[in-house]
Amino acid sequence: MISIKTPKTYMNEAGIVSRAGEYISKIGKNPLIIAGEKAKKAVGDEFFASLEKSGVSAKNVGDFSGYPSQRQFDSYAEKARALNADVVIGIGGGRVLDTAKATADILGLPVVAVPTVAATCAAWAAISIQYDDEGGFVKVRQNKDSARLVLADPKVIFSAPERYLFSGVVDTFAKFYEIRPTVEFFPEDVPSAIALKASEIAFENLERDTFKAVFDSKNGVYGEAAKNVVDAVVYLAGFAGSFKGEHGHYSFAHPFYHTSTRLHHTNVKLHGGKVGFGSPGSDKNLLPIWKRSCS
Repeated sequence: MISIKTPKTYMNEAGIVSRAGEYISKIGKNPLIIAGEKAKKAVGDEFFASLEKSGVSAKNVGDFSGYPSQRQFDSYAEKARALNADVVIGIGGGRVLDTAKATADILGLPVVAVPTVAATCAAWAAISIQYDDEGGFVKVRQNKDSARLVLADPKVIFSAPERYLFSGVVDTFAKFYEIRPTVEFFPEDVPSAIALKASEIAFENLERDTFKAVFDSKNGVYGEAAKNVVDAVVYLAGFAGSFKGEHGHYSFAHPFYHTSTRLHHTNVKLHGGKVGFGSPGSDKNLLPIWKRSCS
């Protein structure tokens, strides 16, 4: 059996957070918003103003810190019930988005994902990486659905520290190295062939556009290069992960990351840096990007 889970709507546009309410109001009017302090600053007052302008409450904000643990999922689910929330909005990086998705899954509510860093494809994927409260990996939690809406704003994403961007780039490269062996060993596996093609496109776009996008963003330009990078890390990487048949895609990269999280002192390193270390792709063209993800 083939199961494919993808967001209903994905938008990648500079300045989209200033019009977020226009799109979120079509999904719900009384959200529980999960976001950390940095994430709230990243989307700015204009995001919350756009909600209110469209008749969406911007008052119910659950301040996030820590890891996506069962305790966090249950706590936010209880808050959403108390508010009679009709949608969950996650604003931030992978930990916040995974928490928002799991919380909504418990309650059967739709999710809006607003990534503020390009460190992960969590905005797209219908899973939540679950940890314990100390940051040790517990399991990959399968959610019933992906986010209903993903609002990816390059202007926001490229304003984050560079290491988050490069972490996401390396994590996306890893998708290619993890999926390719499945296709080589099981060439009849059509979902994996589709996933590999998506990861190849992402790989090529990132090799070509990553450094140009970073350079352009420093000059206030969020053009085609920035769009391609965000698409590759958020959309194409998530799309590749959405297509799985009976054979898994994982090789050493992600299991290495999951195992490393139980050594809590290593959790200062970003996901992508660890995944890159566990990937077989040590091509000289990728090494500068991997080093930037670890800096």
